[in-house]
Amino acid sequence: YQAIASADAKVEPADLKAAGCDRATLRDSDPMMARAKKLQAEGKKPQALACAHEAVRPVVMAHQRRGNAFYLVGNAAEAVKEHDDALAIDPDEPESLFFRGAILFDTRGDDLAALKEAQASWQRFLAVAPDSPRAQAVKQMLPKLAEAIRLGGASKLPHPAELAADAPP
Repeated sequence: YQAIASADAKVEPADLKAAGCDRATLRDSDPMMARAKKLQAEGKKPQALACAHEAVRPVVMAHQRRGNAFYLVGNAAEAVKEHDDALAIDPDEPESLFFRGAILFDTRGDDLAALKEAQASWQRFLAVAPDSPRAQAVKQMLPKLAEAIRLGGASKLPHPAELAADAPP
């Protein structure tokens, strides 16, 4: 997938059905990737990219699910690694961009490098998935994340109770 995607970096993927790679036509990833390579050799770049992307989808989803499972059991480092692995395959995968940013912000809030990584993940998320149901939450959290970076860590952010004390009656 990466070889096809990098060769066709400026090409938008075609519709899966038009490329002949929807899961109703080809159920398994190996024949789908073979079709992608054939389409690429024929110069049908958008179709090749669509097929290659769909072929690696199960692997990307497995990394995402493992990442979220690791986070739920308290292993944030492995969770981030799994999302990084998904992003190594597909750098524009919205779910991994979202969760990677959230996990870093939630668990490494006083590590400025991690906060900047979280910020970059969320900014990329908004660029690739502006209509996602999670986009509004990310837009609301980015200023808080930027403020945490500015202050030197999330622990330096005002706590909600402190904000409430300053609020007008």
